[in-house]
Amino acid sequence: MPSANKIEKTSDCLIIGAGPAGLVAAIYLSRYRRSVRLFDSGESRAMNIPLSHNVAGFPDGISGVDLLERLRLQAQNAGVVIEKAKINKLEKAPQYFIANVGNRKIKSYSVLLAAGAIDNVTPANLPIEATWSGQVRWCPVCDGYESTDRTVVVIGEARQGVEHAYLHARIEPGYSARSRRVRKNRALPTEKCRHQVN
Repeated sequence: MPSANKIEKTSDCLIIGAGPAGLVAAIYLSRYRRSVRLFDSGESRAMNIPLSHNVAGFPDGISGVDLLERLRLQAQNAGVVIEKAKINKLEKAPQYFIANVGNRKIKSYSVLLAAGAIDNVTPANLPIEATWSGQVRWCPVCDGYESTDRTVVVIGEARQGVEHAYLHARIEPGYSARSRRVRKNRALPTEKCRHQVN
């Protein structure tokens, strides 16, 4: 166990975030003989995907949990060091970065931020079962296909909600975008879409 405030050995790349993006980056960097340390806070949004057909090579779809497990295994087999921890602070030194993890300081010549997104619009009293049953989806790119031929309602901030409506209107028969604000003169793309502002 490293002593408090001791600066550990320098790695080529420190990756913050262990979702699909961070794990794939770690795999490729390690295959190119770079030393990689990846920090996983355990909060990847991919864990909330019950089934997705958005990943090539899985014609029957794959759950987010299974995808992360496979990527972690491949990264570890490639020599990636994965730690379950959060970076408290990141500092830039003249020749490298210093990441603070609790009382530890970790040096790296480069840092890759793959921390993902945080959903800031959550319907009140939404049970987790609604996500796992597929009734509620969180990403139009990852999950749009799963809603094919169904009526869809989007709840979101105005700009993102309307942009998601544009995306979904191409594949859904009925689509309702519900947002808090919407810009003037911003129309939805087809007659399939209905918009409601709170």
